[in-house]
Amino acid sequence: MSPQPRAALTDPSGRLAESGAHVFHRATGDGVTLRLAVWRPAGPPGGTVLLLQGRTEFLEKFIPLVTWLRDAGVCVLALDWRGQGGSERLLADPYKGHVHHFDAYLRDLDVLIAEADTLPGPRLVVGQSMGGHIALRGLAERPAWAGAAVLAAPMVGLRLPLLPRRAARAWAARALRRGRATDYAPKQGPRVRAQAVFRGNPLTSDPRAFAWTRGLLRRHPVLGLGGVTWGWIAAALESNRGLRRRATARRVRVPVTILLGARDAVVDNAPARALAARLPRAAVAAIPRARHELLAEAPAVRRRVAAGIEARALEAGLSFAPARPIWTYKGEASS
Repeated sequence: MSPQPRAALTDPSGRLAESGAHVFHRATGDGVTLRLAVWRPAGPPGGTVLLLQGRTEFLEKFIPLVTWLRDAGVCVLALDWRGQGGSERLLADPYKGHVHHFDAYLRDLDVLIAEADTLPGPRLVVGQSMGGHIALRGLAERPAWAGAAVLAAPMVGLRLPLLPRRAARAWAARALRRGRATDYAPKQGPRVRAQAVFRGNPLTSDPRAFAWTRGLLRRHPVLGLGGVTWGWIAAALESNRGLRRRATARRVRVPVTILLGARDAVVDNAPARALAARLPRAAVAAIPRARHELLAEAPAVRRRVAAGIEARALEAGLSFAPARPIWTYKGEASS
């Protein structure tokens, strides 16, 4: 009997309960079980922030940010995308990052939107990397479900150092024709961030933020995710191409702030800038010295992101009053 994909988890670390989260599961329209969490402020909520994570990420990683948002007086609703974190894995190898089509992530987003309808408005979307990509597609393809968005390093273009940009689509298509959709792509594998070292990492220049995520994964490796499959690469390239179409951009009607890392080695900033120029109501800025994970970058970078979140939250009508300038990691001052 072949091994089955791993079922959804609840709170293996206990960190979510400690942070005040209510963790629950919901099934998508195509039958995948997702893990979601909602945090509520101590007082009357001034709205809701929808937090959309990137590839490989998981709810526990964002507890510092969520705490800052909740203390600003809003509800926070987040989920783990299918195939990662505590949501149901899609393949027998739980470390493979795989999806057949990015429309599947839109079905995950539909679950989040349905849950958001039970929480107080107005709503702000905060998305990172792949979460920013899905947010943009959702804002273009779904009826109005948020009043504004702040997107950190949105995945509008991929950096594929081992695959020439012009050849990547053809190579991925050939792999799919050969029945290799669920195989790891070149130089990809089950290695997760818990096995990584800080020096030279492409994600963050902040050692405390890096240690926070690595510590969670070392203690709870079930939350980790490895490299991507050929199927994921093909789906990402196809979805990026659709997102960059002018007609798609024109359908995004809400104000959007796009923040880029000037030293991002994971996504390509040029397509994100080009897309921002086509959005009806967008602002874009590159943050000096920042790497890919702006939500877990150095304090100076987080201040820029925090300012962007506060500005868009107020513009969207949320009652938003941060108790501290930024969210912090263990051993850090908040000033």
